[in-house]
Amino acid sequence: MQVAEKAIPVFEKTHPGAIGVFAFDNSSAHAAFAADALLAKAMNVNPGGKQPIMRDTVFDGQVQQMVFPDDHPDASLRGKAKGMRAVLQERQLWKERMIGFCNSNTPTSDSCCMRHVLEKQGRLYEPALCTSRTD
Repeated sequence: MQVAEKAIPVFEKTHPGAIGVFAFDNSSAHAAFAADALLAKAMNVNPGGKQPIMRDTVFDGQVQQMVFPDDHPDASLRGKAKGMRAVLQERQLWKERMIGFCNSNTPTSDSCCMRHVLEKQGRLYEPALCTSRTD
C-alpha cells in the first residue's frame, strides 16, 4: 500500500519518464511462524499462561499432545498448553532441578535447560515456518 500510494508517486515526480525498479527485503518474514508452530522458546515451564497452543506432533512413533485433554482429571488444566516440564516428564526426559532457560543460544550440555533438551528432540520441536497444520 505504501509503495503504491507514496513511493511510486514520489519516484514519478522526481524521475519523470524513468522506469523504476523496486526491490524489497522481506527478511523479517523469515522469523514468522505458524500460530501453532512447535517452538520450545515460546513455551512456559509450567502449564497455561501466555504460551501458545501448539499443535500435536509425532515423536518416535508416538503422538505427543501439547495441550491437556478436555477430560483431564484436573479440571484446571483442561485445554491448557502443557508447558515444558509436563512434556519432558511425558517423554521421560525430565531431570530434577532442571532450569527452564539457560543464558546460551546453543546447548552447553545434554541437559543445560528444558528449552535445549526439547529443541534437541528433532522433529518434536522442528519449526513450522510460515505454515499451519493442514492434516
